[in-house]
Amino acid sequence: TSVARVQFLDIVSKQEARICDLENKLEFQRGQVKRFEVLVLRLRDSVVRLGEELEQAAQAEARERENARYYQQRLADMKLEIDDLSIREQESSRRRMEL
Repeated sequence: TSVARVQFLDIVSKQEARICDLENKLEFQRGQVKRFEVLVLRLRDSVVRLGEELEQAAQAEARERENARYYQQRLADMKLEIDDLSIREQESSRRRMEL
């Protein structure tokens, strides 16, 4: 019986050690889960912030395109006006020469 008792205590000791090891692993895994949860929250915030920055950049780009169109139209209008003034000046010079 003392041999059986020693064997029993050995088994209990090994099981207690195994339980302690599993509890330590569980605590480590819980810590890992918490760290991953924090990381996921940070990444989610980053995704939201990057989405907002992308939207702002797209709006700024649209404004710049609109400004470019406006100034291209102004430039085209001014070129037409210069051409018109040049033609009128030539006509005026021709009339003066005729007089």
